[in-house]
Amino acid sequence: MSWEDTVNVPGQGTVRIAWLPDDRPGSWMYHCHILEHHAAGMMAHFDVIR
Repeated sequence: MSWEDTVNVPGQGTVRIAWLPDDRPGSWMYHCHILEHHAAGMMAHFDVIR
């Protein structure tokens, strides 16, 4: 297994994202590169606070 920044997900598939926070507070996001997928929850923002 290796660290990846791009994941190919098959139709009806799911992905669990493992995220290790660091010491950089701010507004962050994850997203799919297919714009229409935004409405399906494949893009979101999250805030990291100290």
